[in-house]
Amino acid sequence: MWSGAKVADLVQLNSEVVDTALTTIDKALAQTASLDGPLPRDHVADQILRETLLTVSSDWPFMVSKDSAADYARYRAHLHAHATREIAGALAAGRRDTARRLAEGWNRADGLFGALDARRLPK
Repeated sequence: MWSGAKVADLVQLNSEVVDTALTTIDKALAQTASLDGPLPRDHVADQILRETLLTVSSDWPFMVSKDSAADYARYRAHLHAHATREIAGALAAGRRDTARRLAEGWNRADGLFGALDARRLPK
């Protein structure tokens, strides 16, 4: 866990993004749950999780704390936080089609961790 004045903003950002992501993913998966079958894969929830992981990457605070491309690190952390919030906001507002389009766009930009599956998060 990173702490200190240099990275306090990133620590706060990470906390907010993780809370938003987990709350949104839990609700999204609950809405798609079926009593008589397996939970279907939700690529929107997967992308929210992916963007969250990219936001909270320890590389960003490390780079800031070592003053190694600190501006770039802050930019990337905030970019992924924006993606998380944008997709989650659309989903929370009931605009699943918009959330799906946003998730697809962000996935084209950063489609890392292709096997990432939000259904595997602990309950």
